[in-house]
Amino acid sequence: MKIIVAILLLLVPLTAAAQDTLTLAWWNVENYFDPTDDPSKADDDFTPSGAYHWTRHKMAAKRDSIFKVVAAMGCPDVVGLAEIEGAEPLRELCLGTPLRKLGYSYLAPTLTDRRGIGCALVYRASRLAIDTAYEPPSPLPRPMIVAVGHTTSGNSLAIVLCHWPSRRNDDSLRLQAAKLLNAEVDNLRCTHPATTIVVMGDLNCEATERPIADILGLHNGQRADGAELLTQRLPSDQHSYYYRGYWSTLDHAILYPSANGNKAQIADYQVFRPSFLFTEYPTRAGRQIFRTHYGRKYRGGFSDHLPLRLTLDLANPKQ
Repeated sequence: MKIIVAILLLLVPLTAAAQDTLTLAWWNVENYFDPTDDPSKADDDFTPSGAYHWTRHKMAAKRDSIFKVVAAMGCPDVVGLAEIEGAEPLRELCLGTPLRKLGYSYLAPTLTDRRGIGCALVYRASRLAIDTAYEPPSPLPRPMIVAVGHTTSGNSLAIVLCHWPSRRNDDSLRLQAAKLLNAEVDNLRCTHPATTIVVMGDLNCEATERPIADILGLHNGQRADGAELLTQRLPSDQHSYYYRGYWSTLDHAILYPSANGNKAQIADYQVFRPSFLFTEYPTRAGRQIFRTHYGRKYRGGFSDHLPLRLTLDLANPKQ
């Protein structure tokens, strides 16, 4: 832990020097619950007496695992997270780990699915000031979180976080989620015409499937107005999710130019995949993501998804 803290302190001047470059990350962290039972939510499985025997100790271990990954990514300026139960887990992450030395703030979900989890935003207020944030009304569980802010040099950015309905549901719900995203992007372009928009999320579908290719209009990763699905930039061996012997990319980032035509430049985009995020299970062949749970068995790993990491240059947009 002391070594990680030292690395964090070294990172501060390096990050601050790049005033117009923002690093962003997205990660579905897999069930980061507060073990306290909320009678209004179906969160009983993640309580001490529930199916996963979720305790304060396990929550702290999960918090420290998330911190380890955020630190290993170089402490991005903005981190979008999925499967967060309210404010308490975020408070633990931002104040109960060395992240507190870097002044991270957070936006917790207030509109959640039946289990009480949703998307959340963790960000360094010294690097990005949030001017407005909201959760657009949605008929679907896990609505979007939208945050619009500006850097210290005045460059603006809108961030939209999504966690679309599970693949256990038929495609119709994800098609609906894609239409809602289109509407929100159109709204942002009207209300913030000079602002670049970045969408990050677990969309629960591949780039070639209808919600992304047809409804979002990102055939081959591009759209006539300059919108770009960054997944197309990944090497063919980089995926974010592993399930039953099959690797797929369900987590995506999409960059939309502002209504006036400016588009932030992409300095880097990758699936973050250090060796410590992988393991080999004795009952399964090959390397897999080191999960917190395997079924209901506690493994003490990180998540069932790998994070995405993105670096944007907002100072020198393309036109």
